[in-house]
Amino acid sequence: MFTLQRGFDLPSRLRKQGNVPIVSSAGPYDFHDRYQVEAPGVVTGRYGTIGEVFYIEENFWPLNTTLFVKDFKGNNPHYISYLLRTVDFASHSGKSGVPGINRNDIHELRVSKPPLEEQIAIANVLSDVDVLITSLEKLIDKKLAIKTAAMQLLLTGKKRLPPFDQSHTGYKQTELGEIPGDWQIEPLNRLVISHNSGIYVKKELYGRGNNIAGVGDMYDISKVDGQEFSKAPLTPEDQKKYTLKEGDLIYGESSLVREGIARTVYVTEKGAGTAFAWHTRRYSVTTAKVSPNYLYYYLASKVARDHMITNSIQTALTGINTVAYFACPVILPPLPEQIAIAATLSDMESDIEGIQDRLIKTQNLKKGMMQELLTGRTRLV
Repeated sequence: MFTLQRGFDLPSRLRKQGNVPIVSSAGPYDFHDRYQVEAPGVVTGRYGTIGEVFYIEENFWPLNTTLFVKDFKGNNPHYISYLLRTVDFASHSGKSGVPGINRNDIHELRVSKPPLEEQIAIANVLSDVDVLITSLEKLIDKKLAIKTAAMQLLLTGKKRLPPFDQSHTGYKQTELGEIPGDWQIEPLNRLVISHNSGIYVKKELYGRGNNIAGVGDMYDISKVDGQEFSKAPLTPEDQKKYTLKEGDLIYGESSLVREGIARTVYVTEKGAGTAFAWHTRRYSVTTAKVSPNYLYYYLASKVARDHMITNSIQTALTGINTVAYFACPVILPPLPEQIAIAATLSDMESDIEGIQDRLIKTQNLKKGMMQELLTGRTRLV
């Protein structure tokens, strides 16, 4: 159905010239003044990034780390790009003793070949799904940027929600810059009722038992909200000491990268009952002064993250001690305004999560469609 060809050498000093895209194993990334392959083209990685397939709609220069389709043999190029995405490139990497992809291994694969008209129809359907996926990704990026801007404005008082904007008392200068006159700044340690580190469980005991959130989970979640984490057996005494409650906050005391240190997550009603592991720390705050949900958003803001990163300790891992963490200054609006700010940001977060769920479902739908359409199990009318 097609012939793969190795890409071409191009010294670095000759790049960044012209407007012809240069395609590496990771995709288009630079420009040249001449092209080697006329569009449309299909490119995949030979070395480096393996498994990505790129459909190129303009004349281009494929680098020698890639394989490109030299001859489509009368087949539809866009269809071929989707067909190549079904190949398990990892299983062919290094098969011939040379690290990377051997094009002859790919040439030997047997695939179903629909008539050209059907190839075009299949490619058009899958392309429409790709357009939807791209639009959802762009929408998520846009809404994330809006949320970040809203956090910066709302958590510093530069923007106030109604009806609090009607009782504006002017601004005052503080160590964190200007804040509304009726807001305060308190160190986090004055808001904390209690805190304790998580439980240590031997590696061999993990497998079943109680649901336990570990330090690695802190990078992937924003809230403990009923997710399934690792499981390990805990005694009744351990469950009492190391079980989270709604409104608790939990953070990672260590991180492989400095930017991830002390990332703090909030425990929802559905997250109550989850345990927390070694290298994480749980704490509760006085709700007479601060809304835990507001504090969660505040600790994700730039001013709080800058404090945590600046006061971390770097060895083989990045760590932070309790003195440094709980010394973080917290900007505190009046409690009703805290609750309103947290509710606004939570609504924005829920909106983003809804679009992310739709994106995941659309991506899964595309995988299923490719499996059905490219094998002929389902045929278009």
